[in-house]
Amino acid sequence: MKRRAYLAVAALSLSGCAGLTGSEDDETGDENGTGNGNGDDDGNGDDDGNGSENGTDRGDGETGTIDDFEDLDRWEAMEGELSADEERSVVGSQSALLETGSGSRVMIKRKFDSPRDMSDALPALAAAADRDVNALIQLTDTSGDRLLLRSALEADGPLVARNFGVDGLEGVPDMSDIGYVKISAWAGDDRSVKLWVDDLRFVSRPETATVLLQFDDGFETTATEALPILEEHDYPATAFVNTEYVGGEDAMSVDQLEELADAGWTIGSQGTRGANLTDLDESEQEAEISDALDWLDENGFGDDVPFAYPLNGYDESALELAAEYHDRAFTGGFTAHGNPYNPHLIPRAVNPDPGEAERILDRAVAYRGIATITYRELDADRRSDFEDTVEYIAELEEEGDVRVALPDDLEVVDTD
Repeated sequence: MKRRAYLAVAALSLSGCAGLTGSEDDETGDENGTGNGNGDDDGNGDDDGNGSENGTDRGDGETGTIDDFEDLDRWEAMEGELSADEERSVVGSQSALLETGSGSRVMIKRKFDSPRDMSDALPALAAAADRDVNALIQLTDTSGDRLLLRSALEADGPLVARNFGVDGLEGVPDMSDIGYVKISAWAGDDRSVKLWVDDLRFVSRPETATVLLQFDDGFETTATEALPILEEHDYPATAFVNTEYVGGEDAMSVDQLEELADAGWTIGSQGTRGANLTDLDESEQEAEISDALDWLDENGFGDDVPFAYPLNGYDESALELAAEYHDRAFTGGFTAHGNPYNPHLIPRAVNPDPGEAERILDRAVAYRGIATITYRELDADRRSDFEDTVEYIAELEEEGDVRVALPDDLEVVDTD
């Protein structure tokens, strides 16, 4: 392990211990986390753990579906109740439904029949909840050290594939020797929650930790402040624009967008007006997305551009429309994750301060993940914060720890 990656793991370990109980069977702090969201002992039917009738077990180093939740006997309900829901699924005929009982937390655990090598993978999961919660995946090695990964779930959102971002750890888990996995969510004191999960899988990681820099809402400071800073390092970025406001007060002009494109930037869409898509019906959602794409194409920026959900709002129809019109789409969430499992729900950190940005980047370096960081308007204070973060990225790049990329550079997980 490179020295910086080792130091990053050590720092994560210290920060992650604050909310941990230290007990293998206890939860590791609440699932609310710090992110930017604006099998059982008898195995799985095969003694060596490298195959099963339904094809969901994987051997060491393999990626793909690990559990399709068709056989819930693999799982132990540690808190709350576990049952099958045949009305909702992503793969197979059912999902697993976790419901709180007398407490405020749900948690299930599966012990692998033999330790798994996840040196080149990170977990992903299809998940949904009936209230706003942060779902948690814990990966624990055979010595009890564990890695914590989270995903922000919107209340009554769709059951869809999600990447989980690294958010902390206890000890220094050996990713080549993972003994079991836990899935949980905490509703908050005196609250209940229903959590649906399906298609737990291991997804590949990039060869080098990857950083994406993005700017929302088309503010003029993206061209006047961010571009000069990034040009010093020859870094590209993505500018998401609300097309109706291009050329308006405090917004970039077409000429400025062309300047960004000439500098190697990607110009992406954030809809025509930046309206929260969950406030619109399906026809209005489609107009918001398709009209913006038409404008970008007509003005020379192409029709193969990424999308950012305005105000991080989405529902099932918005996801379907984003997938129809765009190859990549981004929303707020826990970053430092593996290759995109769902290319239309890629999480990103929104307006992190320099300290939080450094922690995100350290997690990405330590676990060779993808860190997407986005900003809005760069006023004087925010400009200084952004400049500090870019300098830190430059240090990481000089050591060979990260690369700066664009949305099209991401390798999407093959789910076939």
